Amino acid sequence: MRVLIVSGYGGKVDLQVPAIGAAFRALGWDTSFFASQCGFEIRKPRQRYDWFSFATFLPPVNRILNRMLIARCAREKPDLLFVCKGETLLPGTVQKIRGLGVRAAHFSVDDPLG
Repeated sequence: MRVLIVSGYGGKVDLQVPAIGAAFRALGWDTSFFASQCGFEIRKPRQRYDWFSFATFLPPVNRILNRMLIARCAREKPDLLFVCKGETLLPGTVQKIRGLGVRAAHFSVDDPLG
């Protein structure tokens, strides 16, 4: 089984996303990450990169990042798209991914209303 975990900055910035990835790996899943706000995975653990959000500050870049996520799902065909930080996903992105036959789930401990 394959899971693609979508988070703001990839797989290492906060404690939550690496722990989720480790849990999927413990279950035997092939686990990879997609950084939905900057396009590449930040590898330095537990540091804040809020200033580095291309998706938030540059809407054209956000459209490109959404297309990159769709293309990656089409290429890798994960069994599950697990979204941890999805506030920069555009309307229709997850629907297009689900149209590829990929199941999607959203997990958040943040208040969805801000």
